Amino acid sequence: MSEETVDRLLAERAERDLGQTAQLLHKRGHDHAAALLLDVEAITYEKDYVGFESDTWTPTYRIVAVLDVETFLLYRVTEERITEIVDVLDTARITTGTA
Repeated sequence: MSEETVDRLLAERAERDLGQTAQLLHKRGHDHAAALLLDVEAITYEKDYVGFESDTWTPTYRIVAVLDVETFLLYRVTEERITEIVDVLDTARITTGTA
């Protein structure tokens, strides 16, 4: 599979996760967080390397979701909204197999 195909598939998966997360937030009554996600221009997943396992020297990492938001909307990105979004995004990622 080409690198372009992988990038396209990951982008499609990320968009699906974003939509599912917004829907789940709304269903759970987190309307401000759901509305914020409607204004997100893009979501990407990045690997954040944490270190190495000492016995096997296997790299360990966590997946970080990066939301692309216009600068004038940053005041709406609060710790409370981030917590709500992360909790539900994890659920959406597990459902779509991107976790």
